[in-house]
Amino acid sequence: KAYYNIANIYFEQSKYNMAIDNYKKAININHTNPYVYYNLACVYLKQGNNKEAKAALIKAITLKNDIPEIHYNMAYVYRKLNKPKLAKVYLENYNKLTSDN
Repeated sequence: KAYYNIANIYFEQSKYNMAIDNYKKAININHTNPYVYYNLACVYLKQGNNKEAKAALIKAITLKNDIPEIHYNMAYVYRKLNKPKLAKVYLENYNKLTSDN
């Protein structure tokens, strides 16, 4: 949890490489927390690294697929990767998840 919290601070400070290093350390200790992968993906998105963001989001969804923000960001990533059909699927998932609340 400490690495995760430190990574979040670095992310807020726009120290993206330090954030990535600490998110990866958190994953090495506990690879079952979907929020670590989600936040890691957010850092990659800030850097414009859509392929790495996609990989992290896939892992997050594999661990817990009912977090709306993960689906929303996945739709964004697929849009950036010029895959509109996949973007639409994840946007529809996001809409379903947010309408149930």
